[in-house]
Amino acid sequence: MSRRQIALRFALAALLLLLLAALARSLTALDPAAVATALGRVAPLPYLAAATSFAVALLVRSRRWRRLTAVEGGTRLGSRDALALILAASAINALLPGRAGDLYRIVESGRRGGISRSRSAGAAFIERVLDLAVLGALFLLTSALLLDRKSTRLNSSHVSESRMPSSA
Repeated sequence: MSRRQIALRFALAALLLLLLAALARSLTALDPAAVATALGRVAPLPYLAAATSFAVALLVRSRRWRRLTAVEGGTRLGSRDALALILAASAINALLPGRAGDLYRIVESGRRGGISRSRSAGAAFIERVLDLAVLGALFLLTSALLLDRKSTRLNSSHVSESRMPSSA
């Protein structure tokens, strides 16, 4: 193992310990009875639905990453490697600015699957374009639904006002 890898692992271990210490400190300030009461009032179905959709999204993203980086008749990432890269890149993107997780994914795809950095960078770019396209489509769909609902509400209020007797 190189000195750089040792230093990186040490830094990650130190960060993990720091996060665990912060979590432990936060947990000591909580009242267990109040936490139990609050958790008793929580409806689990929305959280289960959110966790399920998150898991499905991760699996879809890892499958998409495998397909985008696949070289015809040659190198391909394994399913586990692709999922590990997506999870690690998401965690890094959550912690560091500037989409550093995408850089990590580009470099690690080459190390784990023998995929060139240019191919991985192109795949990351295409992935971002696809994400933007889906967000745009969701925005348009939501806008259309909200505008339709608002115009229906406006039309029904206009009709009810016209049926009201005049006070004159």
